[in-house]
Amino acid sequence: MNTTQIGKISILMIEDDKLDEALVISTLERDGLSFEHTAIQNKQDLHTLLDSRPWDVIVSDYNLPAFSAYEVLDILEANNLDIPCIVISGCLNEETAVTLLKKGAHDFIPKHNLVRLVPAIRREVAEAKNRATKRQVEQALKQKEKLLNNIVGALGEGLAVTDAQGRILFINPEAERLLGWRNNEVSGLNLHRLIHYLKADGSPYPEQDCPVGNYTRQGIPYRTEDEIFIRRDGSFFEVSYVATPIRENDQVIAVVTAFHDISRRKQAERELNESRCRLRELSSFLQSVREEERTRIARELHDELGQALTALKMDLTWLLTRFADDQDEMLVKTDNMITLVDSTVDSMRRISANLRPGLLDDLGLAATAEWLLAEFQERTGVEYTLKISHEEFDFDNVLNTTIFRILQEAVTNVARHAKASRLDVELEDCDERIVLSIKDDGIGLIHQAASANKRKPFGLLGIRERVTSLGGHIDITGQAGQGTKIRVMLPKQVITEPLKEHDKSIAG
Repeated sequence: MNTTQIGKISILMIEDDKLDEALVISTLERDGLSFEHTAIQNKQDLHTLLDSRPWDVIVSDYNLPAFSAYEVLDILEANNLDIPCIVISGCLNEETAVTLLKKGAHDFIPKHNLVRLVPAIRREVAEAKNRATKRQVEQALKQKEKLLNNIVGALGEGLAVTDAQGRILFINPEAERLLGWRNNEVSGLNLHRLIHYLKADGSPYPEQDCPVGNYTRQGIPYRTEDEIFIRRDGSFFEVSYVATPIRENDQVIAVVTAFHDISRRKQAERELNESRCRLRELSSFLQSVREEERTRIARELHDELGQALTALKMDLTWLLTRFADDQDEMLVKTDNMITLVDSTVDSMRRISANLRPGLLDDLGLAATAEWLLAEFQERTGVEYTLKISHEEFDFDNVLNTTIFRILQEAVTNVARHAKASRLDVELEDCDERIVLSIKDDGIGLIHQAASANKRKPFGLLGIRERVTSLGGHIDITGQAGQGTKIRVMLPKQVITEPLKEHDKSIAG
């Protein structure tokens, strides 16, 4: 602080000689000092006035009858008061002056040289104010630092601060808990070499391969959930962390890494994924069992019931030829029975085809798809187109059955809800996968749900389940009044894991 900027100065004067007091005041006034003062002569008054108000400076005679300048300095020290004390004396040697200065006096001025008094007062008051300002700033910084430490300590995630070279500057209490290290133990150590030297698969993780440094050196934060941190005891935990660079003048000066343990979450995700896989396997197994059962029933209907009905018709036809012409009632009854048998045979064939079309096993997927769509058009009046990328479009039994059932579910859904007039189906053989596209010009997916009385679209759910069980992908899009499009992508190489006996017992 500039001494010329100091306002009115409050002076506590300790002097028992009125003439000396007047001399000091005269000197202050002559040199243009703006001040107010109070003069005292004993320790009791000193204590009282120090407690009553703040003072800018104390001007004290060296030796008074009641007490001395040494006692003044002791009182200031005991009360932890930073008030400049300037000692004045008429006869004092250099050694005593040095002792006073070491004791805490800010200056010593002989009475025959009072010309130094005003500059000394201005200087010491300015320095005292500077010290007070500095203390206020330091106190504010300490309070902010304490608040920051409390905030950092209360964080529910670990925090590690490193310099630009990766050396640890600070870790918070949560980081201490997660890592097993104390902050004072790791200060200055390389963070990567301490807790990040292994990859998730247990292989070494060289520091130069770690993307944290590469990203943060460019000023780019780095985030991941696929790595591990190693604890002090050598154990590890799966971690989610964000490393954020701190920049100053376009230079990275530090990196703040916030992290937390996600081992439980990762384990839960693995268990959930495993459960989903087992459910898909179980679903595939159930579909396989159901398909086998359908095939068996369809075969029995065709082979046994079909043969029995055919034999029955033959017998009825033979019987019809044995009635006399005048047995009209018997002729009509027998003819009705033959008609009923024909109708039953037709129903049996339709039921058998719905259970498991023999075309699928005999002529393959393309012919079966054509038959299904033709039958769909005949039943609903909805025109269709079928585009197949290859004339010989046939795969293994599992894939053929899955594609057929998806198409069957889709056309059933169109017949029930879409109110369509046209259906376009396309089968594509695309390298490693098969693409099935089904598009109608109906009311759209949203209105289909409304027309189905807000029931769950089990047909679409069934399609999704079949696709997922084979590791495929499905997109379903639709807009009101513009129809619905289903696009299914299935891998040619279907990987199916056999169910364990426990799973089969659940399925059965």
